[in-house]
Amino acid sequence: MNATALPATHSVFLVLAAASIPVRAVAEEFDARDRAGALRIDLPDFVDESTVRTALAALRTPGWHFQQGAPAQDGGPVLRLTRSARPAMAPDSPGGRVDALLWSAGFDRYRYGVPVWGYRWDHLFGDPSQGSAYVTVHGPGDGTTQAARHREALTDAMVLAVEAADGWQTLRPECLAHAFHALTPEY
Repeated sequence: MNATALPATHSVFLVLAAASIPVRAVAEEFDARDRAGALRIDLPDFVDESTVRTALAALRTPGWHFQQGAPAQDGGPVLRLTRSARPAMAPDSPGGRVDALLWSAGFDRYRYGVPVWGYRWDHLFGDPSQGSAYVTVHGPGDGTTQAARHREALTDAMVLAVEAADGWQTLRPECLAHAFHALTPEY
């Protein structure tokens, strides 16, 4: 597969079937020149976030940069791969390593204007030499208690993913349920 080609739909089905992910539809979306510009996967509306992360992690393993998109009209999750919008991986730094770790675990980066929960990272005080990255969780929450609980649960899942990586540790600020420090093995 070259850098601008989309994977074949049957290849996508095989990857998702191997991970036991239910799929409602896989379709190519065409641009103005009738070229396949994106691949869209619609998952059933009963699929939970953990299953979506498993699907994203499975699809990212072969190097496909799928992202979660806005939910379908029925509320089901949508995963998309576009030819032109492949996210650049961060440079080798503590933040770049936690970015790669969370991305490969199926978490999405936060994208302004896209109603999907995701993470942002930064180096504490802008200094990558400290060996840690500061991670915050953002999304389409509406300020309700339910949205706050959802953000905290997603943060907990990210913390568990980081701590499951060899040698990584995390620190959680007591006053911020949606943030943590990811400490590299070298820290």
